[in-house]
Amino acid sequence: MRRIGIATIAGITLLAGSVFSVAAQDDLSRVERPDRKAAPARTARPPARPEAPARPETARQDSSRPAAPAKSTDPAKSDRERDIAKATEPMRFQRVRSAASDCGDVCPEWISAEGRIMTGVTANHLKRMIAGLGDKKVPIFIHSAGGSVEEAYAMGRMIRAKGLPVSVTKTELTECAASDRACRALAARGIKYGTPKPPLSVCASSCVFVLAAGTERHVGPASLVGVHQYESSVTHVQVLQRYRMIQDPRTGGLKKEVISEERVGARTVKTRTKSEVYDKSASYFAEMGVTNKIMEPLLATPHTSMHWLTPSEIVASKIATDRKTGFQVIASFATADDARRDAEASARATAMAAASGNIHQRYEPSATAPVRADSGLVVPGAAQAGVKTTMLPPGPAPTQVYDPALVRQIQTWLATSNCLAAPLTGQWGGRSKLALAKLSAVTNKSFDNGLPTTALLDAVRAAVANMPNSRRVCETPVE
Repeated sequence: MRRIGIATIAGITLLAGSVFSVAAQDDLSRVERPDRKAAPARTARPPARPEAPARPETARQDSSRPAAPAKSTDPAKSDRERDIAKATEPMRFQRVRSAASDCGDVCPEWISAEGRIMTGVTANHLKRMIAGLGDKKVPIFIHSAGGSVEEAYAMGRMIRAKGLPVSVTKTELTECAASDRACRALAARGIKYGTPKPPLSVCASSCVFVLAAGTERHVGPASLVGVHQYESSVTHVQVLQRYRMIQDPRTGGLKKEVISEERVGARTVKTRTKSEVYDKSASYFAEMGVTNKIMEPLLATPHTSMHWLTPSEIVASKIATDRKTGFQVIASFATADDARRDAEASARATAMAAASGNIHQRYEPSATAPVRADSGLVVPGAAQAGVKTTMLPPGPAPTQVYDPALVRQIQTWLATSNCLAAPLTGQWGGRSKLALAKLSAVTNKSFDNGLPTTALLDAVRAAVANMPNSRRVCETPVE
């Protein structure tokens, strides 16, 4: 038998590779309001920039971050420093519910997105946040100095696919008091109370691609939108590879077997941003319904500077669909959303009531329904002689305002029975009616016409108190 020997040759190879990246981000430590009489922007392509001296990658990473402003004891400056930090630190997402005390049965919600757009990270975080909404649609309040261009494209397409509006607005979160159990329960579900903070909210550099994706794009009078050229670079990486050459017993030839690899160096060189990169941005804006007018100041402003869009430029480019503030956005959004949810909850409550037969319908048409004379008088029973009467269809219930203290007591018992979730607003809307219908179905108790009266309070209290497990009468509460 012939024995085949295996020869081994050791070696070391220094490999080199390159990584191309495009980013758009600005130092916000010198944010100023845009000049309303700014000179017309030039439309020429940005000229090629000379290459910067080679330097280690670690040095580039440190220098690419805006310098932290010096700490100040001035409260106004401290707020400014916090706002800058929010816009330039890695982006954080938070689902927020309005901390306003008069928001009704359904407090408006939004997603707060504040910070720098990070490659390979931020879009995934947004994807998880949107998935957590389910079928719900809420506006996105953004405050960002920019970051990765490609990541911003990905975020924008997620937002457009979901059909969400975007507003340039900061958010001030409210900490839960130690005694506020409802607030802490909400926080445990990943939702915090907060308030819009529109003044000097910023959407700069690649953030404009996220703003452009909104089905509605809100830029208030005190919010800023900035554009400039992109910063492109090529990173040359050196890798030390240890290997050995061995004889392949099947072919008899030599093959390379890598033992280890170690990154031993890198240098980053600035390079001219290719025209194809800007063409891609123009196509993205067109896809989102933003005009090419936004590309003029973008191409004319070096990446070391920032062009803050004037009101006329905001209108001409259609980067904003209106000039609403964050407060106006949630007010209008909440009105439409509350009407939809209240109608859905009322319909469900009516269906449950009809199925159980425990709650009498106030506006059920019948043969004894009152008739209205042409004079406008309500005539009960048969028509009066000599007066032409017409039967009216059972229209919607008139808007009524009930005693908030009494309503809140009823809501408290509904919440005690786990039929209604916080907040307990003191307003009798679709959520409260649906919770009452659920309690009626579970306890098999009749609650007359379902109006918030003292009789209803007594009936609900008795129904809950007589249940064996008064804390878990309903399996799930009405949110």
